[in-house]
This record gives sequence, structure tokens and C-alpha cells, in this order.
Amino acid sequence: MKFNKLHKVKNYNKEIYKAKIIKTDGSVPREIGDFMLITIEDIFGSIGGGYLEFIIINKAKNFLKKKIKTNEKLNIPLGPGIGQCCGGYVQILLSHHLNGKESIEKEEFNYKVDDNLFIFGAGHIGQALSSISTDLNFNVHLVDSRKNFLFMNEYKNIDYIFAEKPWHFIKS
Repeated sequence: MKFNKLHKVKNYNKEIYKAKIIKTDGSVPREIGDFMLITIEDIFGSIGGGYLEFIIINKAKNFLKKKIKTNEKLNIPLGPGIGQCCGGYVQILLSHHLNGKESIEKEEFNYKVDDNLFIFGAGHIGQALSSISTDLNFNVHLVDSRKNFLFMNEYKNIDYIFAEKPWHFIKS
């Protein structure tokens, strides 16, 4: 499974499912109107991560594998029952579409160009996390006080930030 930036879906020419947040209550990871798109091989965008996305992705992939074309509303409490700590509730509309272009036809792209993801620590986990995060809808920043770790790799689309005291970086 590969994660992709949402705007790349317009070129996808196979059947696809859209998972769109249509109702929320309480503490939730994303807003009404946010959506993600699911294919057998790829994911475009996000509706908040964690077990919520795991449930939605598996359901959509199951529909695609069994060639089920349906629209379904799913009510999901985001509490201990599914291992999410948000505590709120979301209602997701899972809808079938013929291709990527059709799936985003009437959608607004709510992500901002200035959404940032800061990853502190450029060891092996930070390096791996930053490299796979470049396909998400964030500007990726890798922060470390160790130059030899920070510049171990030079992936495109990652802003490498050397900070002698990274904890001060957060406060500024």
C-alpha cells in the first residue's frame, strides 16, 4: 500500500472508494468534509489515521476485491473500543466511484499548502518516517542536533533543519 498526495488522484483510472467525514461529535482527528480515497494499491489523503483509517481502508478494499459498488454510512465511536483516544464520534460516507477524477469532481481540497509535519530525530526511524511522509499532504521538516544523522540522506521534498537545542526550536 502506498500513500499519495490527494491531488494526484485525478490521474487514477480504476474504481475507487471515497471515505468522507459527514458528521462529527466531540474530539475528532479531522473535520467535516475531509476525505480520503482508497484503491487496492494506493491511499490518497487521510481522514485522521489510526484504527479509524484501518477500518475504512479494509472495508473499501474488501468492496473493491469483491466488486461491490455501494454507498454506505458508517458510524464510528473514537474511543477505547477501537483503540483510539480521541473520544469523539465520526460518521463516514463510503462511496464508490469509477475513477479518481470522478471521485473529486465536487470536492474542495481543504488541506493548506502551509501544513507542516516536523519530525524530531534523524536516526533510522526519523529518516524512514520522513521519507515516506513526503507523499502525504504536508511540508516535511526533519529536525536534529546531530549533523551526521541529519544529512545521512538527502531526500527530495524534505526540509533538513539543524538545531543545536531542538527543544528551543519548538518554543520559537
